[in-house]
Amino acid sequence: MKGAALGLLAITGTQFAEAQNVASGSRAFIGGGLNNTASGNFSSILGGISNSTAAPNSNILGGNSNTAAGGQSGIVTGSGNSVLPSGGQSAILSGNNNTISCRRLSKSGFNCLSKSGQGFLIFKYS
Repeated sequence: MKGAALGLLAITGTQFAEAQNVASGSRAFIGGGLNNTASGNFSSILGGISNSTAAPNSNILGGNSNTAAGGQSGIVTGSGNSVLPSGGQSAILSGNNNTISCRRLSKSGFNCLSKSGQGFLIFKYS
């Protein structure tokens, strides 16, 4: 079993959908809200509207139209925020219309960039 759904919750499964939330990743979880999608394995969305976690271990606490597509990334709240696939291990704590993307610098770590928006961001390091 990939997961299950309870009431207005969607705790993964074989595409178990309720309240128009879909938790399709293995062990993914959606606590509530509307039109949320947790397709990354072990990803979660606590609530909000039209949020999406598309990478393993990515999480969104709430907000509206946020996307956590980088592995082990997170968005706490806000609207229109995105952690792109290259921005894994980064987080957006709040604000709106923020984007995090990173690129590998040979052996010296990562160069991460944020795009416009307002808010507070944390980038991966190493």
